Amino acid sequence: MPKTDPLGRNTLWKKSVVKVIQNCMNNADMKPRDLFKRGIITKSVYYKRLENAGKFTLQELKDMEQAGVKFSDDDVLMIFGRAPRKGG
Repeated sequence: MPKTDPLGRNTLWKKSVVKVIQNCMNNADMKPRDLFKRGIITKSVYYKRLENAGKFTLQELKDMEQAGVKFSDDDVLMIFGRAPRKGG
């Protein structure tokens, strides 16, 4: 039997968290090695966080934002498993 990715809301959420972080980094023209060089996050921690997407801490996101990666409020809510705000 071929090995496939597990399906479900949790898996979809983890994939979307990775996409949000990578998109925000691409928008800021930053690569992961830029974060490593600045000491924002270590290489091993960064890749572990992407593997277990819900493990990013608020401090790590804050440090990434100070380095130039801009997250919207909805992005941060989605990373921590909350539904984006509706309305104004």
